[in-house]
Amino acid sequence: MQSNEESIVHPALEKALNDIKSAGIEIIDSNIEDVIEEEDIYSSVLEMEIRTNDFRKYVKMAMIYSPTSIHVLEGNVLLEKKEFLEILGDVSNITHKLMKDFDMMFKILPTKTKKVIDEEKEYIPLTVFCNVKGDEEKIKEQAELVFADSRAYIDKMKIREADKDNLILAIEGNFPDAESIFETAAKMTPIAFATDIDEIEFSMRDIQFVGMSLSSLTSEIAVKSISMNF
Repeated sequence: MQSNEESIVHPALEKALNDIKSAGIEIIDSNIEDVIEEEDIYSSVLEMEIRTNDFRKYVKMAMIYSPTSIHVLEGNVLLEKKEFLEILGDVSNITHKLMKDFDMMFKILPTKTKKVIDEEKEYIPLTVFCNVKGDEEKIKEQAELVFADSRAYIDKMKIREADKDNLILAIEGNFPDAESIFETAAKMTPIAFATDIDEIEFSMRDIQFVGMSLSSLTSEIAVKSISMNF
């Protein structure tokens, strides 16, 4: 937590701690460090050790509070299709609201070049449906960049008219890991998802990388939104 007012730093972190408790996440231990001042900016750190078997709550916590560091100590996650798609919906909804508020849809692409696809790797199939506007060729180009940046590749891509102002973009994609799936869901903010798999398992590494990737993305949106208001 950083602020130009010292008096709000600790209360903000205390509120975050209480909100996380209220969300039903077990907090094993927590500590709020002393406030330090540097060049008229006051900062402090909330460190928590938590325990949860609810991956959906974990994902929401990572996106809402944007922790600067996450270390997963043990565990893995096995999700059935319905829950998996619902969690992707949460990710899309959160980032859609943030980007819509600041007119930033499709404007946070971190790369301009396509990446090489590993043809020998086993990929995870997922179809995304997005509500988009604008020139069809530009939409397709941006979608390809998002997938490439997430190390995913596109099997098929179609655009059809939804109404006079909106288009529906449908992409059948293949993803190398959990992180790439959640990154794409956050960046493209789809309105729906579909997959043929019945369940999906995430390792301890997947859980940590998903949390940090989503945290970094929402933090980037917050920084951009602040800079747009100056």
